[in-house]
Amino acid sequence: MLALVLRIALYVARQMLPWIAASLAAAALLFLVTQLLRIAPFFFGAEVSGAEIAKALSLLLVPVLGWALAPAFAIAVFAVGGRMSADGELVALDAAGVRRTGAAAGPLAVAVGAALISAAVWLVAAPAACASLRAEAVRLAGRAIAGRISAGRFTEPVPGVVIYAEKVRGARLEGVLVEDARDPEGPVQIVAAAAQLHRGPGDTVALSFERGDAFLSGAAAGGAPASIRFDSLDLDAPIGSAPGALDAFLPWTLAADTAALLEPAPGGVDPDAWGFALWRRLAAPVGLLALAAASAALAFVIPWRRRGLAIGCAVLLFLAFHASGRLGETLLAAGALGPEAAALAPTAAVALLAIAMIAAARLHGGGPASRAKPRCSKESNGV
Repeated sequence: MLALVLRIALYVARQMLPWIAASLAAAALLFLVTQLLRIAPFFFGAEVSGAEIAKALSLLLVPVLGWALAPAFAIAVFAVGGRMSADGELVALDAAGVRRTGAAAGPLAVAVGAALISAAVWLVAAPAACASLRAEAVRLAGRAIAGRISAGRFTEPVPGVVIYAEKVRGARLEGVLVEDARDPEGPVQIVAAAAQLHRGPGDTVALSFERGDAFLSGAAAGGAPASIRFDSLDLDAPIGSAPGALDAFLPWTLAADTAALLEPAPGGVDPDAWGFALWRRLAAPVGLLALAAASAALAFVIPWRRRGLAIGCAVLLFLAFHASGRLGETLLAAGALGPEAAALAPTAAVALLAIAMIAAARLHGGGPASRAKPRCSKESNGV
């Protein structure tokens, strides 16, 4: 009997793999499209090459894999469970005396492997990929800014910063005049022989001036106007329209090294946000296991008649998983939950919803195979 159960578990696991692959591809495509639409304005004018696009997409796919594993697994379990129920395979297992847990062992074994992959992605691979992607985004944004600057014309590549250059040689400008009016009460004018665009500290683009003069109105500090002569001077500006614009599509907490998150929060950083960044990575594989166990229980305990209904329940289960995660973040920001509770909220929501679904199915006569009726074939030689 043990050998039979193992063969059945392996059969179910093999049936799941195509569904997991297809679901991962669909989820990855959805995430990529939404993210690309958000980051496209940063790179307008950067003349990004095909190799750079492929590199950025490859880096973006790493954290996307961490997000997509959970829904892909749930859909695969329900799709296979629904098909086996609709085709009478689960009824045949019941008739052979094989417990439903034997069929569910396949999805659970796959879930353990998926959870290990999820842990590796969340704890190691995704932070490294996100850090590289943020650096690449700032580099391309700097190139995009350079691409908007034309020789002999006044341009505003960054809101509040107007640049004029006599000559433009890629990221190097010659004969430069810049007005930084981001603070309307204290605009700064800079005249320099040359300037070089490059990545600045954090998520900024820097303009390094060579040999020039800076003129300060002094109005912001209530002082007198001043003129400063310099050999070198750096001016930093955030990519996008405001500081932290890069976080709109790639939060900095995703790029922080996991080992760094074990240390106390640095100055100026919310301790709850710092703690949540760590707990979310730790809770992600646990949440995947909870979603997998709930999906396996629902898919093989409830005798589904239609695969579409089974997949619909999988979608509902994942929506609860996703919505509870967003709700946990909202309650964390409001101070109603701690980082641990906010990170583990999806796990708790999935467990409660699965219990409620199984209880409702049993109340309506949807228990295991004893409730299911074998179907008769309409063929002349059928049974």
